[in-house]
Amino acid sequence: NVKKIQLKNNVMFLHEVNSVTKYRNDTFFNKEPETLEWINKFAKNSVFWDVGANVGLYSIYAAKIKNCNVTAIEPSVFNLELLAKNIYLNSLNNKINILPLGLSEKTSVTNFHNTSILNGAALSSLEISNIRPINQPPNQCDYKIPVITLNSINSIFKIPNPEHLKIDVDGLEYEILLGAKSVLKNLKSILIEIDECDKKKSKHIISLLKKQNFEL
Repeated sequence: NVKKIQLKNNVMFLHEVNSVTKYRNDTFFNKEPETLEWINKFAKNSVFWDVGANVGLYSIYAAKIKNCNVTAIEPSVFNLELLAKNIYLNSLNNKINILPLGLSEKTSVTNFHNTSILNGAALSSLEISNIRPINQPPNQCDYKIPVITLNSINSIFKIPNPEHLKIDVDGLEYEILLGAKSVLKNLKSILIEIDECDKKKSKHIISLLKKQNFEL
């Protein structure tokens, strides 16, 4: 099935293949209204990097309503399949790049832990040590992937640095920021999802961003 989402002056089309993608499509306007409000403030033709793009809802929204040049970064092969299909369905294959990579503070080849093989699933993670978090869901599919830093994307792929950056990766936000200091210097805004239950990591993230002159 294809879900049609009416925007103010445009329309989005999104594939609907299971209960997870149906939920994401049905709750598009009320699941993360602050994310949509943030994108609405972008200038036209901005450069936007979507880290943890999943199946592309916010990448496509930014390209549709603000004509953004988007780089969608997503390591899950199960999400990448639908991300590519959604981009093609909206005729945005010339506006949105896909980088099928993991991100952290250094370059490596690392195990990627998938909690589900369903398109649109979340909570998957990179394993950057041999110790898994206690609350990590059981794996349904693990495989090794290349991991790079945000800083290296421009130099390797010649993609313009972002003006706006979204990070939603369920756990490695701080490590990604450690590998993004040159990217952060040129940003106009950043939206990052933080697990406030992990107070130590939250404090580190806020401190790092304040040192880069960001204000909450």
